[in-house]
Amino acid sequence: MGRGELGPRSPDGYYVILARPEAARELEGLEGLIVEEAGGVLLVKTRSRSAALRVYRRLAARGLLADRNRA
Repeated sequence: MGRGELGPRSPDGYYVILARPEAARELEGLEGLIVEEAGGVLLVKTRSRSAALRVYRRLAARGLLADRNRA
């Protein structure tokens, strides 16, 4: 897994990961994240690439990533 799977940073400098609403429990207690709900998905934002990769891997392993084509 690399930078390509995370995608580019947003214009305001955040890595954004789209997650299913059930992912909220997995994200509790993790520092350095901004979690917003929009249109039935969670937007998980962080400026740290390592934190973004850690969250991405954790959610992917549990099947909690949102389908980018549907979001």
